[in-house]
Amino acid sequence: MWWILIKLAWRNLFRNTRRTFIAGTAIGIGLAALIFVDALWIGMEENMIRIATSSFLGDGQIHQEDFRQTQEVERTINQ
Repeated sequence: MWWILIKLAWRNLFRNTRRTFIAGTAIGIGLAALIFVDALWIGMEENMIRIATSSFLGDGQIHQEDFRQTQEVERTINQ
């Protein structure tokens, strides 16, 4: 059963070569656009993290657990 479907699909690919070429080109352009947008998104995310952490003196922060939600000065660690 599967062999017949594969054979029929293969034959139909070359029956109308212009349609096959247009569909293949559209799939290729769409895939290239998807890869480009994904790479752009990853680069922007890494750049945003680098910019956000470059203003700090170190690469890590130590603060109380509830500080991220409220960012109150009372929740910082004093010396």
